Amino acid sequence: MAYTSYEAAANNTITLVQEHCRHLTEDGEFTVSSKPVLATVELWITETYHDLNAHLAAAGYTIPVTDTEAIGFLERLNVFGAVLQVELAHPITGRRGRENDRYKTYRDQYKAGLKIIAETDALSALGAAKDTNLSAFVHAGGTQRTEKQDSYKDTDIMQPRFPRGFGRNPRNPGVGAERLDNVGN
Repeated sequence: MAYTSYEAAANNTITLVQEHCRHLTEDGEFTVSSKPVLATVELWITETYHDLNAHLAAAGYTIPVTDTEAIGFLERLNVFGAVLQVELAHPITGRRGRENDRYKTYRDQYKAGLKIIAETDALSALGAAKDTNLSAFVHAGGTQRTEKQDSYKDTDIMQPRFPRGFGRNPRNPGVGAERLDNVGN
């Protein structure tokens, strides 16, 4: 077996995928003659692993995750993502060409897991390392004065529609306000 996955024990992910997809296996196992074949299922397990890593990295987690409890959660998502692919390989299973309800169920569970990764700190609570350094998320940048002067001289750049001081109250003697002697006359 050659795949990469978040799993609590060796070969656990393929075993769980086979258990979820017993109706598509030969005697409970994917083989070289099953549809889909074992090599394809292993590829889908690895693809799901990389997809999870992309979502984890986007949420600020250090990848790969190595904490045992967090791996338990990610293993379940890894299985759901692979089962999703297996079920997608058989899109019509119902009578009269109805959609595969199993695919929808696994898709919803997988998306719910990705939402937990993206929107909560649940994996941090389980022990996964998250980058909390503010400099990883904040960018303070700008343009140097010489670059601004060059951009103002460039005729292809659209100049600002509203100049500084536009829309200020003339009765308020603040910055940019012009003094009007005959206001209201």
